[in-house]
Amino acid sequence: MTKNQWFGASFLVIGGSMAFMLVFAYTGLLMYQISFQQDQFAEGTHIAGVDVSDKNRVEAVNALNESVENWEQETAHKLIWSDEMVELPAEAVQILVEPTVDQTLGNPELTEADLLVSVDDTELRDAVQQFSFQDETVDFDELASDIEEKAGKLPEDGIEKEITPYLTSGAGRTFFG
Repeated sequence: MTKNQWFGASFLVIGGSMAFMLVFAYTGLLMYQISFQQDQFAEGTHIAGVDVSDKNRVEAVNALNESVENWEQETAHKLIWSDEMVELPAEAVQILVEPTVDQTLGNPELTEADLLVSVDDTELRDAVQQFSFQDETVDFDELASDIEEKAGKLPEDGIEKEITPYLTSGAGRTFFG
C-alpha cells in the first residue's frame, strides 16, 4: 500500500470506530431510559385535586402525603344525627396514598382520580355508639363506603355526615341506660 492508501484506510477505521461508539452510546442511553426510568404521570393528571402532572411516582407520593397531612390537621370529621354531633377520630379515616398512585400510574388514560380511603370499622362503631339510638340500626357498610368516597376527594370542610339515611327500619330514639 502506498502512503495515500494508508491514510484513507486509517481514516475509514477511525470514522467507523466513531460511528460504532456513537451508535453504542445512543443505544445504551435508550435502553437505560426504557429499563430504569420511572413512569411519569401524563399532563393534566390530578389526584384529589393535587396536580401530579409530569411527576414520577416518588414525587407524586410526596406531594400527596403533604396535601393529606395538611388536610388531616385542618379538618375534622363529624357524624350528625338530629341535634347530636359526634366527632370521628382522625385515625378512623386512613388515606391510602401509595396504592392510589400505583393504580393511577397503571391507568395512563386516567386524568382525574380520588384517593383510596379505608375507614376503621371499630372506630366508626365506637363513634356511632355515642348517639342515643341502638347501633344495630345503622348500616355501617354503606356509611363507611360513603365516608370513604367523600374523604377521597379531600374536601376542604372535612367530613360531616348526617347518619339518618343510614338508619334501618325500627330505629327510634331509644336511649341507653
